[in-house]
Amino acid sequence: MLRLGFAAICLAAPIGYAATRQIWVESAPAISQAQSEADRDLSHPLELSASVELPSPDLTANQVQAGTDRAQAAAARQLADQEHRATESERARSAALQGALLESSKQIDTLRASMAAADNAREERLRNELAAARTLDALQRIAGDARTLVDETTSYVFKEMPAAHLEQQQAQRQARDLSQARAQIEQLETGAAKDRAAARASLARASGMLDDERRKSEQLRGDLAEANLSNAALSKRADAAEQERTGTVTARQQVERTAADTERALARERAAVASTLEELKQARIEREAAQQERARAVSAKERAEQTTTETAQALARERAAAALNRKDPDKARIERAATQALLLRVAKLQEALDKQREATVSLARDLTAARADNDRLRTERRSAQIEPPAKPRSARATAAGQVKAVSQKTGKVRNPSRVTRVRSITLPYSLLPTYATSQ
Repeated sequence: MLRLGFAAICLAAPIGYAATRQIWVESAPAISQAQSEADRDLSHPLELSASVELPSPDLTANQVQAGTDRAQAAAARQLADQEHRATESERARSAALQGALLESSKQIDTLRASMAAADNAREERLRNELAAARTLDALQRIAGDARTLVDETTSYVFKEMPAAHLEQQQAQRQARDLSQARAQIEQLETGAAKDRAAARASLARASGMLDDERRKSEQLRGDLAEANLSNAALSKRADAAEQERTGTVTARQQVERTAADTERALARERAAVASTLEELKQARIEREAAQQERARAVSAKERAEQTTTETAQALARERAAAALNRKDPDKARIERAATQALLLRVAKLQEALDKQREATVSLARDLTAARADNDRLRTERRSAQIEPPAKPRSARATAAGQVKAVSQKTGKVRNPSRVTRVRSITLPYSLLPTYATSQ
């Protein structure tokens, strides 16, 4: 049973490797399917609104990159799930191996207990053999004492008893006793030899069993060392799988952060394009308002010049009439009053023209200042929005480069309108403010 358990433990490692390889092989179609779906999604053209003028190639490239990042993130997520399942299966196999190792340690403890019992039995047999040897020594001493007693008895009988018959009887009796004692001694020696042989046989059997137990213990130690090595290898593989899963999760988080950064960059670029379009619209409105103001100023100038011409013609007529009518004082006084009224009217018209000129100049200054503020705010906003992202330098750097290229192209689009907006308005000499003096 123990060898079968260790054989199952040794077979678990290749089976786990085959299962892991099968999981990798099963995950490959999922990854290829995710990539094909991403390519199929990215193969459709990006439809943009015709009313908004956007840098469509760069935005399409950014969206393609974002879709690719999403596909890679999905593939990485599926791969991480596969790795997690493989790690769980490795942990389950490691738990099974640990259970088998615990069972083998229990069997080793049982064998150790049986070896201790065999040692106790061997000690008991050795004690029995020692007791038998001591008994044999005691019997030999008794036999020696019996021989001494027989010798003494024989010498006494032959010396003390004069009668030969009595001596013969005693000798026969002593011979019988001696033969009986010798028979008993031989029986005791035979029993002691049997006990010694049995003790030696039991000692040999105990030594053989002890050697067998030692060999089994050595084999168990070798199997335990192999099991420990296999368990250590499985632990290393589990740790490597866990580290790879951690790396996959980190890569997936990095891809998700890259996709989020790309989305934010696209959102900022869309906001910048929308603000640019709004600024272009506002600039067109301001330019139309300036053109209308200029047209009104030109028309006011023309009206003022026409009024001045008419006034000059009227003054010439009045002067001619005054020259013709110098002889009539009343008529000259009336004509002078009419001339003064005309001069007052001309002064009022000139003052109104000066006010209109001042209003036009102040409006032009305000428009120039507002355009300068708009340009400054736009520059600050662009510098605050378009910034190169930090490390890592993988797909995020590519997205940053594409955002920078888009911002440069949008900057090229903004430059002509900016030059048009910053252009100053130079008023002619006739529209400059002047102050008329009444005569």
